[in-house]
Amino acid sequence: MTRGEDGVWSATIGPLKPEYYVYVYVVDGVQTLDPQNIFHVRDGRRYGNALRIAGEFTRNYAVNDVPHGTVSLVWYPSPALKMTRRLYVYTPPGYETGTARYPVLFLLHGGGGDEDAWTALGRAPQIMDNLIAQGKAKPMIVVMTNENANQTAAPDFVPAPPPAPGSGNPMQGTAMLDFPTSIITDLVPFVDQAYRTLPDRENRAIAGLSMGGAMTLLAAFNNLDTFAWVGIFSAGLPPMPGVRVQIAPPPNAASLRSSKRPVMVTSGRFGVSPFRTWRQGCSSRRTDAGVGG
Repeated sequence: MTRGEDGVWSATIGPLKPEYYVYVYVVDGVQTLDPQNIFHVRDGRRYGNALRIAGEFTRNYAVNDVPHGTVSLVWYPSPALKMTRRLYVYTPPGYETGTARYPVLFLLHGGGGDEDAWTALGRAPQIMDNLIAQGKAKPMIVVMTNENANQTAAPDFVPAPPPAPGSGNPMQGTAMLDFPTSIITDLVPFVDQAYRTLPDRENRAIAGLSMGGAMTLLAAFNNLDTFAWVGIFSAGLPPMPGVRVQIAPPPNAASLRSSKRPVMVTSGRFGVSPFRTWRQGCSSRRTDAGVGG
């Protein structure tokens, strides 16, 4: 930015490719928002302004003239985490007035996010509306969770409790296993009871970004009889010194192998993780979700 004779700082950029950009101002080392831009987003404790450049690439991110689904903020009991927690649930157009049952996608956010991330940042409801209207996606229920096992809800709604003395980072070590376990014991049964789902493995998917990708790995491959479809996007796999996660094959491993459902693993070129060497240059790999150990 350059300072004009009138003392106003300005910059000119572009033309920009169609995309949803996030930016902030840094004034004398202090990060602040653009007061002239009403569009802003929150990612956990981080805030930024959104700059929306319309075009073909961003068409599915936009609110278009198509039938719309419903996004509900729902509280559910989690005995495994010893609290009642909040999540977002997308139901497809026509759910409220129909009787049909639907497949379910459990969609997990990245590190620093919470249950608000896939709606505020990821535009998941708009994408689902548009893809369903285009016939590119089946109507489905999408469950968007809070993976921070020490939070009942997003910290801007319910302040997160201070960590217990000596507890360390709640998202590393064995604590990384707490939320994936609760998906199976608490969340899947709640969703199947509260919504008109197709409550079987073939109609249940799980996918996650970054930290959510790691938790997808932990939840899915420990429970291959629960999920038939798995998506792992730039998984954030933190070091867990001294922690070994044994993934034993389920009793019906042979039948799961025969189903040959795909696992999608995607990663950018510059991923940083213990698996960086494997990930470099990797764009997409698929394997058999029925592998048992």
